[in-house]
Amino acid sequence: MALAARTLALWADAYALGACDSPRRVGERLWRINSARGEVAVKQFDAAANDAALHEALLLQRLAAPTDARYRVPTLLRTAAGEAVLTGPWGVVLLTRWEAGEFKHYDQFTAPDWAALGRALAALHLRLENLALPALVTLRATLRALDFAAEQQTIETDRAHLACGAGIDRLRLHRYLDERLRLLEQCMHTCLENFPDDDPQWPIHNDYNQYNYLFAAAAPPLILDWEAAIGAPREFEVVRCLNHLPLERPAMARMFLSAYLRERPLRAARLPWAVDTACLMHALKHWVLRGWLAGRSGSAVALQGAMQIVPMLAARREQLAEFFVRAVEAGGG
Repeated sequence: MALAARTLALWADAYALGACDSPRRVGERLWRINSARGEVAVKQFDAAANDAALHEALLLQRLAAPTDARYRVPTLLRTAAGEAVLTGPWGVVLLTRWEAGEFKHYDQFTAPDWAALGRALAALHLRLENLALPALVTLRATLRALDFAAEQQTIETDRAHLACGAGIDRLRLHRYLDERLRLLEQCMHTCLENFPDDDPQWPIHNDYNQYNYLFAAAAPPLILDWEAAIGAPREFEVVRCLNHLPLERPAMARMFLSAYLRERPLRAARLPWAVDTACLMHALKHWVLRGWLAGRSGSAVALQGAMQIVPMLAARREQLAEFFVRAVEAGGG
């Protein structure tokens, strides 16, 4: 869908962009615009996501100054009136400078890449300590709000619609749903019961994965898309970021952890809880299968990945927790 000329003119005026070329859509909600101020990225939110847009803007502002050699984040652009986001009939927009770089699939990451990502995450966690954001969702509140029976029913409802899809082995799909139910049953109640009571739940990125890293030569990774930020223990983000990597490529996972631990500590005693909570998040990922059933672009790739990861986590959850505990106690090595 093309961007309305009037909308572009309003954005350009509000941000004093000067003359702009025709915008290019590069994502569901992302536009790339060449302006007199240089290339900019425009992220467009609907009106209901105002808090997410504002949180992302505040986080980028906090993380940008003073600069840190261990990571990079997009440079936030303010309106001519000094506003961090712009609200109008289009919803909410957030502008940053367009950044060049390379996206990679996680299995293409080199050892130095993993080390750089671990170092960057630790530095980001340090910078975000003691930052209180208004109306920030916390992990504890999210877990408390879950309804076990409703989540079970959602998975079974999706199972009933499997006949509507094609192109993926239905037996594997049923196994995938069985394993999600297994993770749900094993992890849901213990995640809340064992939640670290003394954790202040400072902000985390909450989507620190291959789709949000931009690599450039001789530079730390650029960390994109902070709109999903929540308040949560740091151990949860470390485990969720590495996901099943310790089971597939333990040496690379140790590189990440060693680099992280050189910058800030992790509590080994929290890691079994963090593994269970990260596994629970996989059980709750209804959008993966639903996107495939709806025929959304790219959904088959996401579903294939989920069908590989979820059975692995369900079968080897205790092994994964043991890896993290031992690696952290050994300083990552």
